Amino acid sequence: MLVLSRRAGESVVLDGGIRITVVQVEGGVVRLGVEAPAEVGIFREEVVERVARENARASVSAQEQEALRTRLGMFSSVSRASQDSGRGEEEA
Repeated sequence: MLVLSRRAGESVVLDGGIRITVVQVEGGVVRLGVEAPAEVGIFREEVVERVARENARASVSAQEQEALRTRLGMFSSVSRASQDSGRGEEEA
């Protein structure tokens, strides 16, 4: 990790047209301004970590996916059978 010292109003320029400027330093809080091309995503680390945790929690294993497909297949075949029997009565 590169560690730099900057004062309020000073910037660091990264490759790709990204500029990070120290906007304000007050107490233990540093406010940064980031200028970057529109296609560059800029995210706070705690948000990225929270999204990663939620994605991991929401994901299911291949085995769980197959079990769910099997269960859903049972429901769709029952649903199709009731729809088919309903059509037969309407046609008669």
